[in-house]
Amino acid sequence: LLFYHHGAMRRVYHDEIGYRKSEKIIAVSRHQAEKLCAFRPKYAHKIVTVHNLVDAERIREKGSEPVQESFLPERFNIVSCGRVSREKGMDLAVEACAKLVAAGYKHIHWWIVGGGPAEAEVREKIAQLGMEQYMTMLGMQENPYPYIDAADLYVQPSRFEGYPLSILEALILGKPVVSTDNGGAGEILQPGITGILC
Repeated sequence: LLFYHHGAMRRVYHDEIGYRKSEKIIAVSRHQAEKLCAFRPKYAHKIVTVHNLVDAERIREKGSEPVQESFLPERFNIVSCGRVSREKGMDLAVEACAKLVAAGYKHIHWWIVGGGPAEAEVREKIAQLGMEQYMTMLGMQENPYPYIDAADLYVQPSRFEGYPLSILEALILGKPVVSTDNGGAGEILQPGITGILC
């Protein structure tokens, strides 16, 4: 079995060895499976979809732990979780926050939970756009669930996703969700019912 979790279609190893030798190629979403079929049509007969599994009870239990930071009740708290890298779009979150503030929504605070190679770039963008009082980068957290649980809104700003578990986790914690239409999010969110795709 070959388990395909990522959106990048450039894995030479998979093509030369993995795809050919695998009995089944498991994609984490229908969107991912369709991309794989288009990328390597000769293996389409092997490609199946199996969504990632989550432990809802454990997520709720871990979400009930306290957060160390002050989520002020007079603020509308937005949380985004994930690797701080180009594909996860945390730079887009900074731009969105700046647009909200410019439109007069000044009682917001946007929390970014996660670390990664684009941290310096995102911090620089926060400073460039003057969003320091509206955004906080929390870095890697052993337990991100209390931050999601403390949010008024969960936002997934990714450029692409296979099957975004953080959206599923936010829904398990009862949070409203806004996400970019990044491929996998559309298999979790029903627009206007369980969230908003943009």
